[in-house]
This record gives sequence, C-alpha cells and structure tokens, in this order.
Amino acid sequence: MFITHELVAKCSCPKDHKPDLYEVTVTTRRVIPVEDIIAALERLEPVEQYQEQFTVELARAIGAEVKTVGFHSGVKTTCVA
Repeated sequence: MFITHELVAKCSCPKDHKPDLYEVTVTTRRVIPVEDIIAALERLEPVEQYQEQFTVELARAIGAEVKTVGFHSGVKTTCVA
C-alpha cells in the first residue's frame, strides 16, 4: 500500500528573506498521522532555510519520502528526499 499526503508549506529564503511556498508531497508505505506531519511543519517552517534543506529535514522528521516543488526568482525547483 502506498499513501500520499499533499499540502503546501510556507517557508522563508535565507538569501533574500522572502516567503516561499512549496507544494509538498509525502509518500509512505505506513500510516503517518497527519497531525505528525503538521507538527513537523510547525517546527520547520519558521526556520529560514533553502528548499533542499527543508525537504531533507521534513523527510527525516516524519520518516517518509518527501517531494517539494517551488518557485524562487522565477526558477522552478523540485527536490526529493
């Protein structure tokens, strides 16, 4: 069984301090309560970090594959961890 959770994360870029929105897809073979995902986001969103680091940290925090898609300065970036 595969389970997919989709949401939007609001983060801040450490370079220009502007807000970035990331489309987040969490893929897992086990049940992860959405409350655990939300709690991880609440810890990670306030930290200024690049999309790549955010993706890795969220994947570690919830123990699942995480894909983020975002635009920054007109460039679309996709990360998978």
